[in-house]
Amino acid sequence: MSLPKQIFDITTRVVTSAGITKMKEFMYMDGKFVDTEIPYHIRYLNSSHMGSTEMYLTGEETDKFKSKMIIRTKNFSLFTKYKNAKIGMSIQTNFAISYVFAPTDEDYSNGSVTRYFLRKSNDKGAPYIEVTAAEFKKLRYSGFYTGIDLTWRLVGTREYVQNINSSSILFANEVLSVKNFGKDLNTLQFWEGFDLDIKEKTLKKLSKRLKFG
Repeated sequence: MSLPKQIFDITTRVVTSAGITKMKEFMYMDGKFVDTEIPYHIRYLNSSHMGSTEMYLTGEETDKFKSKMIIRTKNFSLFTKYKNAKIGMSIQTNFAISYVFAPTDEDYSNGSVTRYFLRKSNDKGAPYIEVTAAEFKKLRYSGFYTGIDLTWRLVGTREYVQNINSSSILFANEVLSVKNFGKDLNTLQFWEGFDLDIKEKTLKKLSKRLKFG
């Protein structure tokens, strides 16, 4: 699965060949630790809903199809320490790291996927940020964050997908006792219609990778 286009659209700076991973210094998005001595680089992102964010990826530079997003778990950068200090949160509280969601081929095969969101519990006006499943499980009950997970439909007719995802957002607002959760979410984001079956879509993606990779 290629990296989402959004990452490139909101990148402000890239640091290539930023370092080599150490033992249990980084995790993949599924919560597994990255092996040691894996080269990585950094992309600095900026958007209205995430603010300034530091993103780590495997490889000395970005390869759209091979680079994997990873999460730093220790030896935090000055960028992260400064950001934490600015909002009054220490590293020990496990500061939530925003995540650019990217469905996998398996998610499309399943038809839907679970997305995870956290908000600082002591600030009701703070935005909910999207995080990985591993981050969500680690921080949801830490006392520092309020969280919600929702089912996100990827495949189906346009109307069906819109209705399912709208219902998920409405349900999340009821659970959280708020009215503004998900206001920036596009209910057709990552939608795949019924124009092609999953097998044919997968074959097309693979052919593109072979052609341009």
